[in-house]
Amino acid sequence: MNKDIQNAVEFSKIKDLLLSLTISDMGKELMNTKEPSTHLNTVQKRLTETSEAVTLLNAGKQVPFLGVGQIQYLTTRIMKGSILEVEELLEYADFLRGFRQMKTFFTKHSFEAPILLSYALSLQEFQEVEDEIYRSIQGRQIRNECSKPLSKIRKSIQDLEASIQKTLQKFLRNNSSIVQDPIISLKNGHYTIPIKTEFKNHFSGNIIETSGKGITTFMEPSSVSKMNAELQIKKGEEELIVYQILANLTGLISEQLDEIKASMEILSEIDIIFARARYSISIGGKRPQVNKEEFVYLDQVVHPLLDSNAVPLTLKLGNDFRLLAITGANAGGKTVTLKTLGLVTLMTMFGLLIPCKEKTNICIFDDILIDIGDNQSMENSLSTFSAHMSNISSILNSAGRNTLVLLDELGSGTDPKEGAALGISILDSLYQKGSLILVTTHYGEIKEYARKHADCETAAMDFDHDTLLPKYKLLLGETGESGAISVAKRMGIQRDVLKNAKNLLDSNSYSTEKLEFQKIQEKTSPLKTEILLKKGDRIKISEQKDWGLFYDMVDSHIARVYMNHGFLEMPLKKVTLLESRDQLYPPDYDFESLFEDFSERKKRRDLDRGSKKALKQLDKESKLRKDAAN
Repeated sequence: MNKDIQNAVEFSKIKDLLLSLTISDMGKELMNTKEPSTHLNTVQKRLTETSEAVTLLNAGKQVPFLGVGQIQYLTTRIMKGSILEVEELLEYADFLRGFRQMKTFFTKHSFEAPILLSYALSLQEFQEVEDEIYRSIQGRQIRNECSKPLSKIRKSIQDLEASIQKTLQKFLRNNSSIVQDPIISLKNGHYTIPIKTEFKNHFSGNIIETSGKGITTFMEPSSVSKMNAELQIKKGEEELIVYQILANLTGLISEQLDEIKASMEILSEIDIIFARARYSISIGGKRPQVNKEEFVYLDQVVHPLLDSNAVPLTLKLGNDFRLLAITGANAGGKTVTLKTLGLVTLMTMFGLLIPCKEKTNICIFDDILIDIGDNQSMENSLSTFSAHMSNISSILNSAGRNTLVLLDELGSGTDPKEGAALGISILDSLYQKGSLILVTTHYGEIKEYARKHADCETAAMDFDHDTLLPKYKLLLGETGESGAISVAKRMGIQRDVLKNAKNLLDSNSYSTEKLEFQKIQEKTSPLKTEILLKKGDRIKISEQKDWGLFYDMVDSHIARVYMNHGFLEMPLKKVTLLESRDQLYPPDYDFESLFEDFSERKKRRDLDRGSKKALKQLDKESKLRKDAAN
């Protein structure tokens, strides 16, 4: 099934959810390769598998998937010739034991899950391999009993370590004054004594390590050097023997790897069956009926990716009519209806139970073809309409019997008359090919085509014209309006405009008469500035952000204004009155004072009242001006 179709109806999101519910890495790998099946028997078998797994899970039964976490990775390593470590061998033995436990589990529940039991009985047993691994490993290490040489060498290592410990304990007792701490430390494979650094040359031995601050030196006294060297040799011999045993145990697995991989494939199938079951339970899924007879009946189906308040969908297609045209307002649920049919059909073909009532019957189509959404292609410089037509061209080439075709807003994106005509022609071609067709549209011509065609039906998405809210309910046998006039009324469009729109809908006639409009006379403003502006009025100049004060007129067109502590001359047409001075100041206010700073205003007032100090200052300034002039 085409990936674009799966993405268009969001089936790819369902696959992602199923992957998260798959336990094993081999199950996830298999899940990625699984596709919806177009074969009725395969789909029926998948639905039975899922139903059996749902029954077990609902009864609280836990399937024994043992050691499956990284088994694919370990198997790949064995195939490449790697030797497994002790813990990896134990994990593999647990995995092999899981085959036997899986058989036991499904045998116990054979009545509830006969199909799954048949799969489990096909699992082979590898008890000799797992028993040998368990016999050879104890306490996360190879047991001494696995090999006489191993037992012997470990006894030698044990004796040597005891001798070293005894010698070093004697050293600690005899040299307590130079010892930093009375302990024996293993450093870099050597048994050492922590000596105070200043005494490191007071006796013979090897310096193995020095502490970070240099206070302590870890030394191997010469009395144990020979024993430590012998110990390293013995431990190397031990590692070699252990490696040989690990290689033999890994070889036991490798010898039966083909049989193990065959059982792994069966276990992977069981893993993804239970992933399907877990997801089906999470959405309240039920098993639908299925057919290969070119008809669909959705009985109260809920889109699984919508929230719990989604309105259930009831829809039929194929028995009484092969084409269903859905009409209605935008955001009313037409596209969701189209996607729901496509999605639950793919889910059923994949083996999932779907949220529906018991009468639901899904056709197992040979192909599902879809044109939905904004297909504009920037890479190919195609418009939205061109991209739709490119997709529909492919659909027309592929469509045939037992094909479901889903078309959203057919013919949109171009001239309405041409789009409607082209849409009807496309629908007719698809019908002639024998496809089942679900189409959404706003075009009245397509609605009329569906109403008149003997093998077509219309449906409308219910819409509340009082609240302008969609009800997301499909009404078979009805036609819906786009709701444009209702929305326009709610948004405040004038009554005469709405009335005219309704008349146009009914009569399809409108006036084309040319009206004569009188020329607009340019209005002139009086230039009597004494009426327009007065000294002290707060004004604004068009190109300035700040406000200022009107002072006087230079001539009939130029105003003098005070702004930013200075006077400017501006064309009168650029000056706008913000507030009259009468609104800002009392009647007897000295407006001249608005245009002086505080010091100048004070000086003027002092002179007016005959202040001697002010007069002296005035004389002084006069003399300074004369001197400057001379």
